[in-house]
Amino acid sequence: NTIYGIITNLSTGDPIEGADVVLLTSPGVAQNVVTVKSNASGQYIMSGIPDGTRVLFASAFGYYVSSLVPITISGGSIINSDIAMQAYQYPQATVNGYIKRQSGDAIGNACVGLYLLNPQDVEILQQVTFTDSTGFYIFGRVPAGTYVIKSRSDKTVATLG
Repeated sequence: NTIYGIITNLSTGDPIEGADVVLLTSPGVAQNVVTVKSNASGQYIMSGIPDGTRVLFASAFGYYVSSLVPITISGGSIINSDIAMQAYQYPQATVNGYIKRQSGDAIGNACVGLYLLNPQDVEILQQVTFTDSTGFYIFGRVPAGTYVIKSRSDKTVATLG
C-alpha cells in the first residue's frame, strides 16, 4: 500500500518543504508510526504500508498541525492524500524607539503617534503614547503592516478661568 500527496499552505497554495507527514495506527497511539518529510515541491510518499485503518497528519515549522485524516488501505492501495496547512498568524508585535533632538538629547513627554500606511499611502492613526524621561516610547499589540512614526513635543500653556 502506498500513500502520497502534496503538502501546501492553505492560504497561498504554495508547497511546504520539510513538513513531517505522519501515519499513525490510531490517534494517540505512538506505535507502528511512519514518518516522511515533504520535498521542495511539497510532495511526500509512503510505501509498504500494511493493510488497515490509519490516521494521517502533517506538521511543519510556522504552521498549525493539520487535521487528522482517516485512511483505510488494503490490497495494494495507492491513495492520494493532499494536506493544506494553516500558517501561524503573527498578528502582534511591538514597535519602540527613542525620540531625540538632532543634538542627541532625549525629548521626554513627547507625544508619539503610530500611523498605519494603507495600500493607497494614506496614514491612519493606530495608537498614541508619550515618551519617558529618556525619550523612549513603545507601542504594543501592533498587527503586521507598514507604519509611520510621528512625534511632537510642543508645549502650550493655557490659562483657564
